[in-house]
Amino acid sequence: MSLGGRPIFSAGSFDLDNEAEAALSAHMRDALISDDNGASLLYPPHQRCVEVAIDLGVGDKGVTVLGSDLTREYVDINADYRS
Repeated sequence: MSLGGRPIFSAGSFDLDNEAEAALSAHMRDALISDDNGASLLYPPHQRCVEVAIDLGVGDKGVTVLGSDLTREYVDINADYRS
C-alpha cells in the first residue's frame, strides 16, 4: 500500500518512520480545502488529491476510484448551479 506515492505497508507490516510520517502528513495537509484557520478556500480551490494505491498481488488489472467529501458547504454552493 502506498499513500501519495510513498510505500507505507508491505509484506504484512507498516513501513513508517518519523520522516515518512511527516512527509505523509504534509501531503494530506496540502489537499485540505481550508486555510490554516479552518476557513474554506474559494471554490473551486484546487485540483488537489491524496492518492492511495493498494496492490492485492492477484493480477495486473487496475481500477481508479474517485471520492469526494460532500460537506454541507459544498452542497450549498453547488445547489445554485442549473444544467
